[in-house]
Amino acid sequence: MKYGKILLTSAIALVFTLLLAVVPALPVRAQYLEVTPKLRKIGERVDIYASGLNSQAGVNIYFSKKDANIGQLIDTHVLNYERVVVNALTNPNGVLDAVNAFVVPSKLTNGAAQETVRPGLHYVYITYFGLKPIVAVGTITVESRGKITLDPKEGAVGSEVKIKGEGFDDREDIIAEYDGDPVAIKSGDRTDSSGNFTATILTPESTAGSHTITVIGDDSGIEAAAAFTTKPRITITPASGTVGDTISVNGTGFGNRADFSIFLANEEVVKDKRTGSNGSFSETFTVPSKAAGSYDIEAEDKNGNSNTVKFTVAASAISLSASGGHSGNKVSVNGTGFQTSQPVTVTFDNDPVATVATDASGKFSATFIVPLRPTGSYVVEASNGSHTITATANFKIDTSTTITPVTSAADPGYAATPVTINGIGFLPGGTVAVTYDGTQVTTVIVGANGDFSAAFTVPASRGGQHTIIATDGSNRQQFTFVMESIPPPTPAKQKPEMGIKAEAAAYFNWEDVTDRSGVTYTLQVATDESFSAASMVLEQTGLTQSEYTITKEARLKSVSKETPYYWRIRAVDGAANESGWSGTGSFYTGFSLGLSQATIYTLLGIVSLLLFVFGFWLGRKTAYF
Repeated sequence: MKYGKILLTSAIALVFTLLLAVVPALPVRAQYLEVTPKLRKIGERVDIYASGLNSQAGVNIYFSKKDANIGQLIDTHVLNYERVVVNALTNPNGVLDAVNAFVVPSKLTNGAAQETVRPGLHYVYITYFGLKPIVAVGTITVESRGKITLDPKEGAVGSEVKIKGEGFDDREDIIAEYDGDPVAIKSGDRTDSSGNFTATILTPESTAGSHTITVIGDDSGIEAAAAFTTKPRITITPASGTVGDTISVNGTGFGNRADFSIFLANEEVVKDKRTGSNGSFSETFTVPSKAAGSYDIEAEDKNGNSNTVKFTVAASAISLSASGGHSGNKVSVNGTGFQTSQPVTVTFDNDPVATVATDASGKFSATFIVPLRPTGSYVVEASNGSHTITATANFKIDTSTTITPVTSAADPGYAATPVTINGIGFLPGGTVAVTYDGTQVTTVIVGANGDFSAAFTVPASRGGQHTIIATDGSNRQQFTFVMESIPPPTPAKQKPEMGIKAEAAAYFNWEDVTDRSGVTYTLQVATDESFSAASMVLEQTGLTQSEYTITKEARLKSVSKETPYYWRIRAVDGAANESGWSGTGSFYTGFSLGLSQATIYTLLGIVSLLLFVFGFWLGRKTAYF
């Protein structure tokens, strides 16, 4: 048993010795391995030169992002890789020469998982053919094949920069960075089919000097960078103003936390201030006393970064609370751009109306009463004393009139309506004449302040629109008066009653009718119910009472009951609106027994016979005596 174990151990040792004789010796590290050039782009050729390997041995060459040492294993320590050379043969001296070149791949496809090759440091490994241990290690830096150019290459914060790129993957999204921080792409954020693009960005807040703009292919990882120089810039709000105004100054692209000053026409107006970490600032100042004109505003930091803009000091100016009105009105005037702490005289049409002093900002406020003037445009002027700084504004004196009541189709007036017209801005001491449809209805004298008040009652006139004019010969105001157009009620007849006998001087009576325009009546008497012109025997118009008695001169002739007179009445208001005619009434005048015509003739014959007999008798009796 003991001898059996010794024999087994000896057999194993013999087999292991034979295996060592068959398997080539594995060096701990190649004596020399060179990858040239050290910086290459994807798709470019790489040359390999290695020595110290086994003589005439087959080798594989791997390309990977993973860092590994000699003796470590492919697929164990290096999982993702591309086998770029398969079974290359060393020469008798154990040298692998430049014939065994390869092209930098864009992807690693032969390992456990695919991986995109991105710019940066990569590794080249050599193993003997069919074996996994690494026997040689080299390095190569993959250079981005992308390239970008900027237009412009310098500018202020917020500048639009056009980026043109090439050498990226086709149709891939791109990412832009500014000093390593993402920046929004305004347009052109994807490559075309050739891997080219044109993108636009706005430069973010940054300090003065050089900054790096980088573009990265989102899929390929290809990077390209270019330098952009940020220049200082200031903006002001507003771009013009007057003495005493507050001006805002915003600056970008200055030094990091740098002391700075702001100057107006070389006069320091802001000092002992400091920019932020991104080189930006925001400050205000008050415009000092300056004559009207254009001046430089400059901001400069301790590093010499500066920028200048133009600022306009506006000429002195005044503004009025109203551009027009009437004599006696109170008007406010405000001025800017005058000399500080100086008296200002305000004149109206060359007459002084106010005196006031400017404040420390060259501003003032005053009020004045508009003096007596006829209508027209007048100059209001403010003068800064002996400094002869003046400013003017125009004020228009105009007429203004009102009428009471104001009438319309929906709310008309009526005859005898009391009307009042008030006016201002007319000629003081002048005479204002008021006319109604061209007929003068009243006059009034204009007061010392150019005001007047005229009153009249509307005369009788037809319904509809009428023109009222008030004028002093120079000024004229026109109004429209709307007269009502509603007829009055129809009057009801009372006397004479229907079919009765009346006196020749007949008395007529009817019910009263009321209307706000006033009422008159028209009475007609005719021999025919049609009241034709031929049958008309009496027509009275403009009757103001609800009764009428026929005068002796106009006595009616006697008529029979069978051929009576007919009468009717209607109302007419002061706006010439007529009511309808009343119903027709009838009456007769003179003696009548109510006998027939044959009976009347018979009676007349009898009377005649009796008169004959009486005459004969009287004659006989006279003859006896």
